[in-house]
Amino acid sequence: MAEGYRQVRMYVRLGVCSGTSFDDDPDAFQAFRDLARTFVEREIEPHHEQWEEDGQVSREVWLAAGKAGLLGTDVPEEYGGGGVADFRYNAIIDEELTRAGASGIGFPLQNDVVAP
Repeated sequence: MAEGYRQVRMYVRLGVCSGTSFDDDPDAFQAFRDLARTFVEREIEPHHEQWEEDGQVSREVWLAAGKAGLLGTDVPEEYGGGGVADFRYNAIIDEELTRAGASGIGFPLQNDVVAP
């Protein structure tokens, strides 16, 4: 299991995705948001303008997102996913991409439409 997925599983154990509200454990909620925000700031924002010009996102950012646990969080572990069936993780990722203005990255399409 990728390191990022281990972090996601940790958030599940902390209660973020165990049926409790995010408000029940704001530290865990913020930890996952920080993971997503840091990834977007480091791996997407510096390259986004070039990708928009090229009309293509790099393969490397997709591989890095998978390794970080930002893709397929709700896909069962036996198929290589995170095994966390909670749409709120997708919402956090979507919010952080929107915050950065990274509309063409494609992660929401993968996580919200293709994978389920």
